[in-house]
Amino acid sequence: MSKTVYFVRHGECVANVKGVIAGGADDSPLTELGKIQATETAQNLKDIDFDLIISSPLSRAVDTTKIVLAALNIHKQIFIKSEFTERNVGEFTGKSKEEYFAFEAAGGEAGEHTSDMQNRVRNGLDWLKEQDFKTALVVTHNGTVRMVRTVLDKLPASDFANIPQLHNGEFLKIELE
Repeated sequence: MSKTVYFVRHGECVANVKGVIAGGADDSPLTELGKIQATETAQNLKDIDFDLIISSPLSRAVDTTKIVLAALNIHKQIFIKSEFTERNVGEFTGKSKEEYFAFEAAGGEAGEHTSDMQNRVRNGLDWLKEQDFKTALVVTHNGTVRMVRTVLDKLPASDFANIPQLHNGEFLKIELE
């Protein structure tokens, strides 16, 4: 049976406004615009019946999840799964996005290695496959969604840097087999 999963990138957070990388080590909160984006995301998902709700443990994802659920009048348990948290970027936490993405595009590794992140995300996807659901909502992060793509498309973890980024509040719909 096919299972549909909507991977949603959280709304705008303070680090996004500052133009810096939060990664998994900076629990950067949502901005007011981020809260509005979460409500707009809910409107884009309003006709979907979610029977499983998952969030990264970082507050920007948890808060986005709560806003989406409230806007959709969904009262279900939120499963907090660290497998879907953002990559810890080590010494690049708090540095400019341009500096980090140039480093990443050049094949640089800082903090959590891409292969370790890919294994973590693969474990999260394996957990998802074991769950009984038709349609799941996973509120997560840009890097995590990009890494999901490497797992599903059977790409090397290093291809992570070449996958297009989602905007805040955007989502990727996938079918799990």
